[in-house]
Amino acid sequence: MRISHRNRLALATSTVCGIILAALFGLAIYIFQTAELRRAHDILRPAILQTSTAADKHGLLPDLSEVVQSNPQLSFGAFDLNGKLIASEGAISLAPSFKWAYSMIGKPTNQSHIEWGIIKIGKNTVVAGSISNKEGLLVGVLPWNEREGTMNLATLAVIIVWFPLVGLVGAVTWFASARTFLPLESLTRQAELFSESDLSRRLQIDTEDEFGLFAMRLNHFLDRIEDSVDRQQRFVEDAAHELRTPLTILRGRIETTMLSTRTSDEYKEALLQALRETERMSRLVEAMLQSALPILDATAPLEIEEVLEQAHARWLDRYIESGVHLELESESAQVMALEEEVGCVVDNLLTNALRASPKDTTVSIGLVHDGKQVLLTVTDEGGGVPEEKREAIFERFTRLEKSRNRSLGGFGVGLAVSKRLVEGRGGTILVTTGPTGGARFEVRWPSAS
Repeated sequence: MRISHRNRLALATSTVCGIILAALFGLAIYIFQTAELRRAHDILRPAILQTSTAADKHGLLPDLSEVVQSNPQLSFGAFDLNGKLIASEGAISLAPSFKWAYSMIGKPTNQSHIEWGIIKIGKNTVVAGSISNKEGLLVGVLPWNEREGTMNLATLAVIIVWFPLVGLVGAVTWFASARTFLPLESLTRQAELFSESDLSRRLQIDTEDEFGLFAMRLNHFLDRIEDSVDRQQRFVEDAAHELRTPLTILRGRIETTMLSTRTSDEYKEALLQALRETERMSRLVEAMLQSALPILDATAPLEIEEVLEQAHARWLDRYIESGVHLELESESAQVMALEEEVGCVVDNLLTNALRASPKDTTVSIGLVHDGKQVLLTVTDEGGGVPEEKREAIFERFTRLEKSRNRSLGGFGVGLAVSKRLVEGRGGTILVTTGPTGGARFEVRWPSAS
């Protein structure tokens, strides 16, 4: 089952807090126990040293009662080299403690080092210290039951307190997160009101809210979606309009031809007109498909000068037939693009330049390095492009009727395709005014050389 962000946040906070509290409580218990052991050592050590000093003077059997009288809570015992209890004083029997003392010290030696430990003697838990000499072993114990019980109660109290504290942190986090996610829930409710038929609605933004930046970026994304949908709708409408015209002409011509018997020449003329309209539709469909194809990755740099030379040779005859001069001035340059892409861009620019150029004018193709970019220019001596139209002409099916002749086969798709191909490689394309007042198209690609 999927856990909500709110529950995940509360669970994560409770887990982290529980680990931290467990570590702190464990450290507190450890410090408390260490402090109690240190207090026990401070009580037991002087008495053991006093008993050991008396044993050195009087043999293994010092007066243990004197030490116990001055420290009623302590018990002492003396063991010989065979581990037999030979003297004891105090409330606790020390016979079992020798096994512990022997395991801690080993064979008694003439040393003054005290070994410490917590051991069980019957039902009693004690802190024991032992010291040996050449005649045997002295063991002193301090009752630990009361302190052990206190520490157990403290540990139990800490465990009992740990659960409600962790639960409290989780509850506070859960309720606090409700307030944190409240703006997001408001954005969600607003988004539920959006519909495909109305893409103009936007999320209300509170600049002081932590989700304000998120809502702003989402609104920018919605702007791009609306713009894309609008362009797509215009594309469909314009495409339908462009296809309707040749289809209407083609249908009308066929119907007119079939109304009466025609001569072979008249049938031939009708078929030629139908063929021209069919070719026009084919070019339009091809342009539409080309504008929708994805841009493929370029794996190697392309020598763009060679593409321009091929395009110049390909278009020269057509320009000569139209009475327009075509000039090429270029230098070696490389870009990361496919030959088909560059050829398509150049062909579209030369097509537009030819349509706009009167007879006895010149169209110039230029290619130079411009810093870290490669600059391709196509300049004509036609009527130019009005400044207010310089961005619109790069949209699909946009034509300048005064400077573009529909009979030449223009659909207003070529520049849109060129822009998509150039920008897909990180470049730019724009139109400015040429030296003689005509149009100057500038295409920039990042240089690969």
